[in-house]
Amino acid sequence: MPEPHLDKIPTFVKGLDEKMDGGMVPGSIVLVAGKAGSMKSTLAFTIAFNLARTRKAYTFYLSFEQRKESILEQMGKLGIDSKLTPTMTVLDIKSFRKIWSDDEGKQENWLQMVLKGLGEFKHVKGGLDLLVIDSLDALFSVSEVEADHRTHFFNFMEGLRDLGLTVLIITEMKEGDQSYSQYWFDTFLVDGIIHMELERAGKTVNLQIGIPKMRKCRHTRSYFPLIFDESGFRVVAKE
Repeated sequence: MPEPHLDKIPTFVKGLDEKMDGGMVPGSIVLVAGKAGSMKSTLAFTIAFNLARTRKAYTFYLSFEQRKESILEQMGKLGIDSKLTPTMTVLDIKSFRKIWSDDEGKQENWLQMVLKGLGEFKHVKGGLDLLVIDSLDALFSVSEVEADHRTHFFNFMEGLRDLGLTVLIITEMKEGDQSYSQYWFDTFLVDGIIHMELERAGKTVNLQIGIPKMRKCRHTRSYFPLIFDESGFRVVAKE
């Protein structure tokens, strides 16, 4: 497996990376979990954006839910302009299929197509450090894989590891869910979990972030209030 050249992959959440040894270990596969509206996609996008901007790393944001134009418009309104970051690539499902579907136009399994496309992208660019998949639920819905999702997901993750990638996989928690993903096996197979939690206080909904799991990393297990403004994400330390 290729050796990643980055020491750590920071979340760029001010006040959080210091509590987890500087960030994620390169080559980790991490779930970014939370309910709808918890800013999962925004966090994952800003990690890819800032890694490309500050370290010239090659990052790839692959969306199976929103069109590329919609993503860039949404992030632009938040003050994030990926056009200024040439080593970051953003693609949606339609664009990805157009570039990497087979020549005969046959329907390939999406998990296989993603691995094939990423391998070719890394070869052409000469590197690929971070991949964001938005989201696992949408990827499985278009993949039309057989009932044994665990085997397919395990093989898919092994393929990503063979490419030497750090991967953020967004997964949505439904109301009342205790698991970080609707696929129970995810939490065992991945290396880490970043949990974005919505907490209601009266008529206000506050955002919190926690790191329930992160292999090869000394990390806090506390949850912290999370703020997002023009300077990005930051946590508010508890007294």
